[in-house]
Amino acid sequence: MTTDWKNAPLPELMTHIVSTHHAYCRKEMVRMQAMFVTAGSGGGAKLTSGFATLCQALSQHLAKEEMMLFPLIAKFAVAQREHTPPPQPAFGSVGNPIRMMVMEHGEAEKLLAQMRDETGGFVAPAEAAEEVRALYDALKAFDEDMKVHIELEDTALFPRAIALEQELLGG
Repeated sequence: MTTDWKNAPLPELMTHIVSTHHAYCRKEMVRMQAMFVTAGSGGGAKLTSGFATLCQALSQHLAKEEMMLFPLIAKFAVAQREHTPPPQPAFGSVGNPIRMMVMEHGEAEKLLAQMRDETGGFVAPAEAAEEVRALYDALKAFDEDMKVHIELEDTALFPRAIALEQELLGG
């Protein structure tokens, strides 16, 4: 039975995002950075640079979600469940960091789109070495997972977190 993540309890959804998508992202970024080294110039300087930029941005992004935003959303869920006052974030509303996360998602999507365009949809040239083919396959899988990951956060988690905060604040 597949879980309907768009309607799952927020703590369960966040656990799924961290244990599935964040864990995959971290593991694959390390693995693919090594693959870029193995592929050498076959990876292409522009693709290598774009991936390095993406990794740096995503590493910071995942940390912000896991250390700041997701714990806050979890506190809102606890307040709802236990009928206690909601937390008062120092940055105003949960919508403020969510806007930043959505913007960062857009930046990641833009970098991935550039890499996708540079590689013709992550299709290795016919004459490419096996290491380059493996790298392109890994990039394609990474891109596909990022689409699912971003969709879950932007359309399932974030709107529901904002709605929960408003509900708890009586708005």
